[in-house]
Amino acid sequence: MHIRSPQSGEAGKDLLVVVGLVVLLGFFWLLLGGPIDSQSARGGPWMKAPPPAGTGSTFGSKSAWIAVPESIQMPPSTPGAGFVSTTAEVNYLDYLNFSLGNAGWENRANREYLTIRLSSAAPRAINLTGWYITGERYRSVERIGTATRLFGYSAAADKPVVAPIFLPVILEPGGEAIVVSGNPPRVETPVPGSFLENACTGYIEDNDENRAEFTPNLETNCPDPDEEPGIRTLADRCYDVARSWPRCETVLIESEDGVRYLNGWPTRLNQDCRDYLKEHFSYEQCLRWHVNDPDFFGQTWRIFLNHGNEMFAKNRETVRIYDNEARLIFEQSYD
Repeated sequence: MHIRSPQSGEAGKDLLVVVGLVVLLGFFWLLLGGPIDSQSARGGPWMKAPPPAGTGSTFGSKSAWIAVPESIQMPPSTPGAGFVSTTAEVNYLDYLNFSLGNAGWENRANREYLTIRLSSAAPRAINLTGWYITGERYRSVERIGTATRLFGYSAAADKPVVAPIFLPVILEPGGEAIVVSGNPPRVETPVPGSFLENACTGYIEDNDENRAEFTPNLETNCPDPDEEPGIRTLADRCYDVARSWPRCETVLIESEDGVRYLNGWPTRLNQDCRDYLKEHFSYEQCLRWHVNDPDFFGQTWRIFLNHGNEMFAKNRETVRIYDNEARLIFEQSYD
């Protein structure tokens, strides 16, 4: 006959107590909401996708939720002027268009870009500052910061002539944001950071053989030389040169061996004419004469994320964009 030892009896009682506690805790856990509530209470990395554009209905189930990279530190929502909240009565996704630009093949950060466009039919502007752009393959995460509407620099004085003021990026209806992964290009007119294109920025593209440093190229819709202030008072020869001057081409006058050159070509224009050309056809001089024109500011923002390397892989990549309320608003994968 086998006699059970006192020790084995005590162990059995302890085991029953432990099992009972586990069952009791499980019961209370389910009572409080189970796995769904514990996930939301934890404030973890899961984020529910936005409703399908135009319906306002709930989208998907937990299996369709999108994981936000843990390295993202989402800021509190601080709407600025003209901000359209995702919780407003208007679903702003109806009016947004996204394009991956050259993200699928460009490996240079200062040329890799994507675009965000807001339809001209949108009822309000949208604040892009605080949006996050991520690339899954390289675990790239960058935030859209602030930008300046106006900047200028005097090469002669080696100092700014218009101090940049950085404010939230407000995308107006009909506007576009070209978001570059890297830094601004190094050009003769220093670019202080992200900026709004204007009627004069085309001159920056042409400065000192720096053409095509911006990707895509800056708009070259500078003011028409034929309508430049004071042009009708010029002598005939100077008038002919000035009115036919190429748009957005910076005047460069040099002397060598007693011969003066106008943008590489010998010239016999007198001093007054040369002064007029220099005082009108450059980025800084364009600002001086046209900054108050009613159509001076454009609708295209140049956003630089200042990422050190390419953000998006050439294949097997997923690009996501989150707004400044940390909601997923765009996702696209490519092989």
